[in-house]
Amino acid sequence: MDEKDTLKYLIHEIKNAAQPIIFNLQFLKKAYDKSPEKNEIEKRLLSKLLVQADKLYEMARNVNLFQKTENDVKRFDLHLMIKEIVDDLQGYINEKGARVKLAFDLQIGAVNQDGFKVQTVIMNLVKNAIEACNEGSEILISTVKTGESIMFSVENAGPKIEEGLRDRVFEPMFTTKEQGSGMGLAISKRFAEHLKGNIDFISNDMKTVFKFDFPEDLEVYEKTSDRRG
Repeated sequence: MDEKDTLKYLIHEIKNAAQPIIFNLQFLKKAYDKSPEKNEIEKRLLSKLLVQADKLYEMARNVNLFQKTENDVKRFDLHLMIKEIVDDLQGYINEKGARVKLAFDLQIGAVNQDGFKVQTVIMNLVKNAIEACNEGSEILISTVKTGESIMFSVENAGPKIEEGLRDRVFEPMFTTKEQGSGMGLAISKRFAEHLKGNIDFISNDMKTVFKFDFPEDLEVYEKTSDRRG
């Protein structure tokens, strides 16, 4: 599926998500006007509306993200970014009954990259690890400096990614989750390529590890590549 078809599909999904919101709002208004059991009906319909609204928001967000090709390179503290991401997801981590361990390479200083794209990739990888983990399990988040590059990895002891699904993990709209959009890893893969990096993973019966490597300084990397080319 090319980018044009992907965009058409997303727009179609947004429309499909919007229609139930409109219908349920209309029904909610009628129920509020006529039914003596207003509270129960409101609770049930509003829960559905929240799920649908979240899906609509996620779809719209993914349309914008998937089309973002240019890089906005600035210096930032990678480890501070990772800590803030974990803090933002702490409620979800607690809900899953998991715990997070951080193992940072202290050789890594300020990173000169597109912070928004790096943050998006890391956020998606960490969210996927949380979704896959079992209650009481540990998620290991680590960074390692290798030459002029950085390796970010997130490890969990969730279910193994089956062999038949490995080639489809980064495919747009592919998901095994009931509420998933199938765009998180596709966007992450695309952004990693924009950053002159890569995402890969290993998965077995013991653990699943997603690895995201990228140049520590994108501007230096591109200048060096231009000289070599």
